[in-house]
Amino acid sequence: MVDDVPWLLPIHCLAHRLELALKDAFKGTYFCMVIDELLMRMHYFYKNSAKRFRELKTLGQHSNINVLKPPKSTGTRWIDHRRQALLAMIRNHPIIVMQMEDMASGLRSDVKGDDVARCKGYLKNLKPTKFILYCNMYLDIVCKLAILSKSLQGDEKSVPMVLLYIETALDEIKELTVTDGPNLTKCRSEGDGDVEFDGVAFENDRRVIIDAIVHAINLRFDNFVNSDLIKAMSFIDPSNWPDDSETLKDYGNDDIDRLVDHFRVPLETNNCDTSVIQSEWRRLKKDIRRHHSELKCHKLWQTVIVNKAEQYSNILHIARIVLTIPISTAHVERVFSYVKRILGDWRHRLNVKTMEDLVRISLEGVPLRDFDPLPVVKQWQASGCRKRRPYIAAYGPTRKATTTAVESGESSGDSDDSASDGE
Repeated sequence: MVDDVPWLLPIHCLAHRLELALKDAFKGTYFCMVIDELLMRMHYFYKNSAKRFRELKTLGQHSNINVLKPPKSTGTRWIDHRRQALLAMIRNHPIIVMQMEDMASGLRSDVKGDDVARCKGYLKNLKPTKFILYCNMYLDIVCKLAILSKSLQGDEKSVPMVLLYIETALDEIKELTVTDGPNLTKCRSEGDGDVEFDGVAFENDRRVIIDAIVHAINLRFDNFVNSDLIKAMSFIDPSNWPDDSETLKDYGNDDIDRLVDHFRVPLETNNCDTSVIQSEWRRLKKDIRRHHSELKCHKLWQTVIVNKAEQYSNILHIARIVLTIPISTAHVERVFSYVKRILGDWRHRLNVKTMEDLVRISLEGVPLRDFDPLPVVKQWQASGCRKRRPYIAAYGPTRKATTTAVESGESSGDSDDSASDGE
């Protein structure tokens, strides 16, 4: 397709790129072969038996540990699933080992032979200091990457801001090569340590896995981070503009020329006069600096596009192209989640128009805490050929019904008084 339409800019979802890069980096390592495998088995071990998890919670209460149910460590969100599963494993580890030792002892008549053998196998990996030490290092790495993953899923992240997030995340990951993260620091301070894994073997494994992560991320993001066209889009964020007015005069001029050359066909197809783009760009920079310097990126361009489209009609073609670059498909995937929640077992007969309206409300509507249902209820109450429940108002009884009730109460009181007078 790019051969037929050379101005197209292919971009693979950056959040998915990060997930794939991490899968490549951890593949075949101790983290994947042992820790990930145990995380998955612990999930099913307690999911398939409410009794086991109830025993685990009881042990946690006696040990003053707030037990977390082991979540599924695999799924569409690789990073976040791993982070949650690792948090649960590290918190529950002492009482999981305690429960497994009890079940593997062979002294309990309610534990089957297969479960005894299974627990013995789990304990071989759970009990060594290496396991909990590597779990904490694993969690430190995943937590750093979770911040990057979340930033890549945002709807209002500009291209230069995404480049900054990627660069910062790589720097923070590299720092973990020589310094312990918060979870590993806490683990070392609370445990007695193991010389083998506190020394050369552990440091070597840490350096190898972090180098593999950095290499995998660089490999997956290379055609995005190092693209001259992507770098030319940095003009869109005014926070990147120089403070000096003299330097600002020439800022972004070469980038605008590069973008015009690349997108010349669609620009001219849409009646854009490319010969005046540079002139409009110079005026726009001064206008933004004088009147809109306090606005952030998306709010700024929204204001300019709405209020000054005629003054800068040609340069705004370039701005619209840059602003519509799809950084992530997370927003689209949220639609699938909304559809799944709306089309439940009891709502399979919704027509397409109703389904579309409900999805739009879920995506673009006001938050539930800010929604006032009263106008909608009143409109529903007043609509229709016939009145809906004519004797009951939207919120409370009608005035007529209240008056009738009061009058009946008064007449009842009068009759009682009359009866008492007669006596």
